[in-house]
Amino acid sequence: MITLLLCLGLSYYSTKIEVEAKSTSFFLEDDKDLQLFNESIKTFGSQDFLVLAYKSQGDVFSIESIEKLQNIEKKLLKIDGVKSVLSILNAPLFLSDGKSINEGANLLKAKDEISKNKFYLKNLISKDYSVVDFLIYANNPDDLIVTLKQFALDNDLILGGMSVIASDMITYVKSDLYVYGIGLFVLLSIAIFIFFRSLYFVFVCMFICLISLFSTTGILAILGYNITVISSNYVALVLIITISVIVHLLSHFSELINFNKNTDRLTQVRHTLLAKAKPSFYAILTTVVGFLSLVFSGIKPISELGVMMSIGISVSLLLCYLYLPYLLLAKKDFKNVYFAKEPKFLLFCANTAINHRKIVYFVSLIIVVFAIVSIPKLSAENSFVNYFKDSSDIKKGLLLIDEKLGGTLPLDVIVKFNDEDDEQADEFAEFLDNSDKYYLTPSKVEILKKIHNFLENQNYVGSVLSLYSLLDFAKSMNNGKDIDGFLLNILQNNFEESTKKQIIYPYYNEKSKEFRIAIRMVDSDKTLKRAKFLKDLNDNLRELTKNDNINIQVSGVMVLYNNMLSSLISSQVDTLNFVILSLFALFLIIFRNIRFSIIGIIANLIPISLLFAIIAFSGLSLDLMSITIAAISIGIGVDDIIHYVHRFKEEIKKRNLNDAIRASHQSIGSALYYTTCTIVLGFCLMMSSNFTPTIYFGLLTVLVMILLLCGSLFLLPSLIISLYFKGYFKNELSKKDLSA
Repeated sequence: MITLLLCLGLSYYSTKIEVEAKSTSFFLEDDKDLQLFNESIKTFGSQDFLVLAYKSQGDVFSIESIEKLQNIEKKLLKIDGVKSVLSILNAPLFLSDGKSINEGANLLKAKDEISKNKFYLKNLISKDYSVVDFLIYANNPDDLIVTLKQFALDNDLILGGMSVIASDMITYVKSDLYVYGIGLFVLLSIAIFIFFRSLYFVFVCMFICLISLFSTTGILAILGYNITVISSNYVALVLIITISVIVHLLSHFSELINFNKNTDRLTQVRHTLLAKAKPSFYAILTTVVGFLSLVFSGIKPISELGVMMSIGISVSLLLCYLYLPYLLLAKKDFKNVYFAKEPKFLLFCANTAINHRKIVYFVSLIIVVFAIVSIPKLSAENSFVNYFKDSSDIKKGLLLIDEKLGGTLPLDVIVKFNDEDDEQADEFAEFLDNSDKYYLTPSKVEILKKIHNFLENQNYVGSVLSLYSLLDFAKSMNNGKDIDGFLLNILQNNFEESTKKQIIYPYYNEKSKEFRIAIRMVDSDKTLKRAKFLKDLNDNLRELTKNDNINIQVSGVMVLYNNMLSSLISSQVDTLNFVILSLFALFLIIFRNIRFSIIGIIANLIPISLLFAIIAFSGLSLDLMSITIAAISIGIGVDDIIHYVHRFKEEIKKRNLNDAIRASHQSIGSALYYTTCTIVLGFCLMMSSNFTPTIYFGLLTVLVMILLLCGSLFLLPSLIISLYFKGYFKNELSKKDLSA
């Protein structure tokens, strides 16, 4: 009762846990490029804004369309939290004396100027004039998402922007948590009833699962952890792993009450707890090791998932051993509890291992060869756009921005001139008595032009904006004649402050003397190889400017996102190495036999290698969720190995080798079969998510759990028979059992 009160107290704090989804949380914590990215934001200001896209059905510059756009703009400006809105309606038009369309500029002149101004084309309006953007600036864009989603729905608009991606992720997390919670409760209840035909066993399982989940969530809330898109899976994982522990205990207990009916209840419960104490403890310990390996990923939400799961399953084991004996002793009659005496499938598995080991080894060899050939082809290429279902509004919006409005993924090129001895700058300073205001010399303009034009000609680049864009526009307005840096300096220092904020400050910082060339990438292009593109871009920019005495750096969300993707493969290798070595060491302690330790590792690695071979062969890419599969599947998979070997070591003391294998399959095999079925049911629910990585995670985990079960029921007993060392068991039997 004291424990129950403590758990209820922790459950209260579970309501305090928050859901978090920031695009920056997916970046590597120790990424040196992250520092450059943050410095760039301080230098040029944050470009985090929301986009509302309007699809025109006719001429967007007609009086009717302009009036409709003006009506939308007026409504937007009335929304609390909206600081300003930029669109073709209020963009300054230089051929109209700086007037905007809202201020009465001629529509034909406005259309002509906007079509030639790269600041506006593919940013405020698409090249074919079919889509118009409203760029919405706010002090806190996240606070406006819900309001603007409804506004977009009411006015037939499409909402986009990086903040919207984060917001939709939060929505999906909350939806998934609800679905996982309710769905798992129902499915697992049905599964437990089918396995044991006992409503009381269903109550026992669900009570322990729920009290463990809420207690864990309360502890995490107290420790300051938040739920992210990645760690939202911990709800399903805690429930599934908890129920697997309970099923192993209940399977053993139901076996006792069916085959040892004359034994009193207290003895049956005590025997169940003691018989399963070591394998349960070691199973949870190895699972904790698997999850803790995620801490080394360097990606915050993945690392946090490892810690959250380690806490969760440890709490589950503790509460299971506290509550289960009380609940089993509280009920007097268990006459109707079902236990399969001779399950045909399990006997088939046992006989295959005994009589057809060559077939098992041949299939295993094919898997190994397939894995060796396929796994090197694993990739981590994926995009934000493809994280969402095709039917989702967010994906439709992102695709529209990609196709019509210059791309969704930001990338910056930062240029700084090393001009301590710049003669032209000295001439400007001498002529104008102010070198700070007139820093942009003709030579600098030429270098910016060269870089800008180079970037515009790159594949996958949607739009490029820089200070040169203004010069290029001025050139088009000057009958094709070049506008030099001197004139641009004059123009710059005579612009109104509001105009400078739009077309100067985001691309040039007077204090640091740095220039920013802003690029937006077409993230949805399936042929885009981010790592290769960025490497080639860096190499080509260095070659292009090697004689220009400048410092040039590539920064932005795309760089950070690519660094994270690139780390997924190396992180997967590091994780596997850590887990395998740790588990091998634990197996040596648990089994006290090097042969069983090697057998246990092999029986796990072959099914998991098949999974990654299938991922590579099918062309799927590793993502933020699938990166965790290796650690999770090994952590859960070794549970089966430990339970099976522990039971086999008991059976071999009183039976010959073949009979011991059959008896192990009949007893512990049933528990392995039941737990795998519950795990598969649980992860199948993830395929109902709106978040594509969650769907693939559920599908792949279901597949690997089935493969691991096959490894435990076919490969493991085959290896035990082939590598069986009779002397080890004879010595162990004579030392312990016979002497006793």
